Order: sequence, then structure tokens, then C-alpha cells
Amino acid sequence: AILDPEGGDQPFYSEDEKIILVQNGEIFNFRDLRRELINAGESFKTSCDTEVLLKLYLHEGVSFLDKLNGMFAIAIYHVDDDKLLLARDRIGEKPLYFSKSEKCLYFASEIKAFLPYISNEIDLNAIDAFLNLNYIPPPLTGFKNVSHVLPGHYLEITAEGINDFEWWDLSSQSPF
Repeated sequence: AILDPEGGDQPFYSEDEKIILVQNGEIFNFRDLRRELINAGESFKTSCDTEVLLKLYLHEGVSFLDKLNGMFAIAIYHVDDDKLLLARDRIGEKPLYFSKSEKCLYFASEIKAFLPYISNEIDLNAIDAFLNLNYIPPPLTGFKNVSHVLPGHYLEITAEGINDFEWWDLSSQSPF
């Protein structure tokens, strides 16, 4: 919405309204990606980077993450499959938290967005880590029922459970 205040309202829906995407972040190379998609025959209604993400996802599936240069937390919901994808940027510049109960899954870029709806029981392992390391290492948070999506990872969440996939790893990168 920052790049296109009139057309950047989220969520963005696919033409058939079966795929829904929201994001928090900024995609630095979205103009280049947009041009690639236009050259492939795609058209756009806005100048927003979030619309580019949706169209790129529809063209490439989850491998679209490899093309992104930026900081982001992305959620993609598949209506027909009742499947949710949560993806985080390579280094984790944009936070992405989630909490799953028996009946509900919450996700947000800030824990306070869903804290009123979940148990706020303190995670003693996280507190121990903080006292020893001076920070809480992900996926831990200060709360028992809240986790980070790890940097460079995406979650695939279905009724069967949560699967965690690493889509990017710093150790596999060459310095040159």
C-alpha cells in the first residue's frame, strides 16, 4: 500500500479468487519481475509489489521465492485445498509469528496481533536462552504457543499439520 496507496489494499486475490496473498515487506526487484511477467503476457491492475508477488506465485509456485530480492513476510492461502503457506525472507528481516491451537491458526508480523486469542503462558526454555545468550533464538519466542517462521523458510499448513521447508540457506551461498 505504500507503493500504490490507491491500489495496494490487501489481500490480493487471484482472478478466480481461489488464491489469496498478503505480505508485509518490500520487494526491491518487483519492477523487474513485473516486466518479466508482462513479457509473459500477464496484465496488472495496480503498481503494487504485492500484486506482482501473487502473479509470480501463480506462474512459478513456491519457487517464486528464489526470485525475490527484498524483506518480506508472505502468507498465501489456497481456498480449494484449505492450505496456507507462510514464507519469510532470507535473513529474517521481516518477522513472522504463528500460533496453532486445536481449532485455529494465527499468524502475524507482531505477536500482539493474536496474543488476546491464545494462552500467554511463558516459555521457560526461551527465558533460559535469553538469560544465557542475551537473545531468544528462533523459532522460540517468549511464549509457549508462539513460534517464528525461520528466516529462509516457508511453512505449508494443512489440516494434517505443519511442514517446514528451507528455501534458502546462507551456507550454500558462494561469497563470489
